[in-house]
Amino acid sequence: MNEQTTRVGLDVGFGDVKLVYLAEGLHTLTFPAILGRAEDPARGRQLDLGLGGRRRRIQTLEYGGNAYFVGEGALTESRLAGSQQNAGRIGSEEERLLMLAALARAGIGQALVVTGLPVLWWERRRDLVRSWQGEHRLVVDGTPRTIVVREVRPVWQPLGSFYARFLAGDGLAQAGEE
Repeated sequence: MNEQTTRVGLDVGFGDVKLVYLAEGLHTLTFPAILGRAEDPARGRQLDLGLGGRRRRIQTLEYGGNAYFVGEGALTESRLAGSQQNAGRIGSEEERLLMLAALARAGIGQALVVTGLPVLWWERRRDLVRSWQGEHRLVVDGTPRTIVVREVRPVWQPLGSFYARFLAGDGLAQAGEE
């Protein structure tokens, strides 16, 4: 299989995981940045999110011999759910699982990733790259998957705000307002 590598912007934040990518148009994805233990991942059922009658399957993820509910499912199905809220999360298995869950939800099998890090934790960037980059074997909703992260490029978190303010959509400098 010769799968195309997708370029993504990914923020595994403390509140939500946010993913943006181009694939026949711009796509975004957001879900709560939370994992919960899944004692029985095979029981994934439909979860009503109250979005105009739309229903969404609870995402389960098996990795490293453990099973998890991810995002919305962790909030409703897990007795033990949580998220680290400090620098120790950078490069952790928890953060890696949330990154993989985002790529799996988007159907991305190979990725080049740009992600932001708080300036105060910039020295942890190598931990993040080591954790995310490479080939990852997991089971998503009962289906074995391999996700390959070819490259990870951390940037200072405020850099995205700078680019959004001073660069136009085509990447060229935009004229300031008078």
